[in-house]
Amino acid sequence: MSPHSIIPYRPVVAVALGCCLLCGCVTDVTTSDGRPLPPEPVAPPQQPEGLVPSELVLRLGAKPSDSDGNGYPDLIAVEAYLFAPPFPSPIFAEGSFTFDAYADGHSASGDMAPMASWNFSKEEVATSGTASPFGHAYAFLLSLRETCGDNFPVMNINIRVRFESVEGTVIEPMSVGSVTIGRSIGVGR
Repeated sequence: MSPHSIIPYRPVVAVALGCCLLCGCVTDVTTSDGRPLPPEPVAPPQQPEGLVPSELVLRLGAKPSDSDGNGYPDLIAVEAYLFAPPFPSPIFAEGSFTFDAYADGHSASGDMAPMASWNFSKEEVATSGTASPFGHAYAFLLSLRETCGDNFPVMNINIRVRFESVEGTVIEPMSVGSVTIGRSIGVGR
């Protein structure tokens, strides 16, 4: 094959390449149901100085974990969010948190002591701050085993939370969180 027999193909390749470049290769990316992808996330607004929280939201983990493998769930993951309306995002603030666990239905009555309590000082709170998908949060692990033991029948417990700012303001949400503890039948030893 002579070098002159390859030359006619070069113009064809060049024309084909030029057509591809002129047409462009723009592809719209969509989700599996045909909708366009959501916009890129933006950073939450910066927390202004001097915000004082006035609202508190508690978020419990889906299911307590069994930290010692004895078949009884004993470690409850919680997140607490502080708000200072009208600022739209959760904020960080100095203060302490107290969590109390009650048998289901007894958290509102003042006549029953909590079955377990956890107190986190302002120093502990300062190191528990984290970024969650919802914004600034405080993340804690509440251990039943370390406070009241974990050998319970299957039951629901209610978790109440209270935040006390360094200025002395106390914030409690109107609702409680609920979680199931105890060994399920046929599970464990």
